[in-house]
Amino acid sequence: MSTLLAEIEAAPWRRTFPASGRAIDTPEHLRNLLGDDADLHQVALDYLNGNVLHQDSAFPSAAMTTMFVARMLAEGLVSDRQLQLSLLDFLRYAAETGAEIAGYLDELRSGGPHVEAERLESYLCWLSDTAHDDPPLPVYSYDSEAFNELLRLGQLNLYEALPKLLDVLRPLAEQSDHDDIAAATLSVAAPLAQLPNCKEALVEYLSAAERLTNSPGVGVRATAVLSLGRLGGSPHRHLSDPWLVVRGCAALATALADDPTAHGVLAEIIRAPRAFDTAVSEWPSNGRPVSHHDIVEAACERLPDTDRLVSGIMAMTPDSVLIGGAVFDYLRRMFPAGWPTVAERTHTQHALARFVAESDRFWESWLGARRSAFLKHAGLPDDREAWRMLAEMSKG
Repeated sequence: MSTLLAEIEAAPWRRTFPASGRAIDTPEHLRNLLGDDADLHQVALDYLNGNVLHQDSAFPSAAMTTMFVARMLAEGLVSDRQLQLSLLDFLRYAAETGAEIAGYLDELRSGGPHVEAERLESYLCWLSDTAHDDPPLPVYSYDSEAFNELLRLGQLNLYEALPKLLDVLRPLAEQSDHDDIAAATLSVAAPLAQLPNCKEALVEYLSAAERLTNSPGVGVRATAVLSLGRLGGSPHRHLSDPWLVVRGCAALATALADDPTAHGVLAEIIRAPRAFDTAVSEWPSNGRPVSHHDIVEAACERLPDTDRLVSGIMAMTPDSVLIGGAVFDYLRRMFPAGWPTVAERTHTQHALARFVAESDRFWESWLGARRSAFLKHAGLPDDREAWRMLAEMSKG
């Protein structure tokens, strides 16, 4: 047994928990990743993506599990190339979750029910004692305050593990013989560019990103360009790349937020939303680190005029599967002060109102709770008839 496998077996899984069940199942899933059974690989991946990380939340076992997965990859214990890419996609999910945690880090550090150490220890002993119960009791059933405190600590643990994650993965980003693995590793690092605790660990990733932006493979080049831009580099020359997906990834770069050429690329893509999503769907790896919504979000934040945004709105069909967050971004930009008075209404608001009024998909139940919460927060009516009335007024 390798040293790492021995460490996995000896880790305190009985005293932690994922989204459901008990973490004592984790070692078996990790071991199965090292075998040749593709079905077991998928079961393990489902466990990682749906149980260790769940709905963009990090559960207490996340930091330990994430680090073990990273070390398995870095130590060459996973032989299947597609599985390597899938595990790097899981680690990107962990990094993105960690970046989200940074947004409320002060609250996490100062909050919590301040459960006494003895009470937490009692809860952890209960976890350990009931680890093999079948079926397991819900982890929140013993002491809900201790449960919530451990959730809080679990999120902090993941955030604090991110620099170590980057250190472990760095050799994968710098290797020259497997560009797809190196590029996927960059996509793990990129979401962490704004985190203070990761700045030092990310320095080495910039040079790897620069190298990979010259790759002849479109997927590798696009991933590297996207990562370079998110890491603070400037992929300006790739704004003229022959491939739309590479141009789009370049246009998202933070350093190009005010660049007119980048603005032109963003406007080009929102006028052809399906073309970009089709290009991304053909990305030759397991992950899809960018989407049409990312482009719309950047366009709404960066384009100085709204006329080009109207072109993007009109390019979406009312039944488009792309509606979701993209329409919210357009609404946020077009209605910054909430519902306008008659005298304040603009032609761009009328154009968006027509789209909203005509879109059955926007009013379907699948978007209901999210739509209602957004519209209420933005000071806009969750009433299709009100949008129809605004759209009709533009015809007068």
